[in-house]
Amino acid sequence: MEYLLLIGLSFFALSIFAAHRIIRLNGKIEFTYMWSALIGSFVWEDILIFSMYFGVAGLLSYFFTSFKLFVLFFLVFWIVRSLGEALYFFLQQFIRPEHFPHNIDGHFWFLRKVLGNLSSQQCFILSQITHQMIVMLSAVGLIVLLLNW
Repeated sequence: MEYLLLIGLSFFALSIFAAHRIIRLNGKIEFTYMWSALIGSFVWEDILIFSMYFGVAGLLSYFFTSFKLFVLFFLVFWIVRSLGEALYFFLQQFIRPEHFPHNIDGHFWFLRKVLGNLSSQQCFILSQITHQMIVMLSAVGLIVLLLNW
């Protein structure tokens, strides 16, 4: 179970790094989603908070010597995070996001590379549905975990 301690401490170290990065950005927002999406992060501010969450999850799971507890933290995180992102992308379809950082049309390059010339609304719909799928998979995983606890 030492790996849970390592996970927890690594995430706390990441939160310290994120705090320093935020300070150096001096009020600017920098997107990080290409490498930080695995922990649900899109900007350094997300990384700061989420890495603290996963740090606490890792340390509590280590303290209680329960990998299942860490999986529970992980699944609950993805249910809540993906519900929020699904709602965000749903709402983005009905407004004109002219202000930074919500004018994210340029960040859909990967979807457009894979699926061709997509409109912004198509990208928002695909992002919304992707997060809804994450919610459903996480909810099923949570149910299976709780039934087999």
